[in-house]
Amino acid sequence: MTAPLIARLAIVAALPLLFLSQLPSAAAIVGIALAGGLLLWMPRSPLRIAGVALLLAWMLGSARSGIDAVETASAVPAIYSVRIDEVRASRQQIKVQLIKKEGRYLFPLRFAWLTLREGEQHYCLGQR
Repeated sequence: MTAPLIARLAIVAALPLLFLSQLPSAAAIVGIALAGGLLLWMPRSPLRIAGVALLLAWMLGSARSGIDAVETASAVPAIYSVRIDEVRASRQQIKVQLIKKEGRYLFPLRFAWLTLREGEQHYCLGQR
C-alpha cells in the first residue's frame, strides 16, 4: 500500500464520524475491529474495505479515549494548573488551558470553560 492510498482510506474511514450523534461504546468499537479482522479472510478485492473498517475502529477508539478523559476529569474534583486563554467579560466566563493535573502534565492539551460568580476576581489573558 502506498502513502496516498492509506491517506485516502483514512479520510474515507473518518466520514462516518460526521453522522454519529455520539461515539459508540468500547464494546462496539471492538466489534467493529473484529468485523474488520474477519474481512481480512475474504478474497483480495475486499482488503481495502477491511482497511477502512480497521481505520474506522482506530479512529473511534482515539475519539472515545479523548471523550473518556474529559468525562473522568469532570467526574472527580482535582487540582489543576491552568493558563487563561480567553476572557468573556459580558458572560463572566473564562476559557482555560489545562496544563497539569495534580502535578502531572496533560497531553494532548485540553481546554475548559469556567463560569465566574458575581463579584469574583477579574482575570486576564495568559495569567496562570
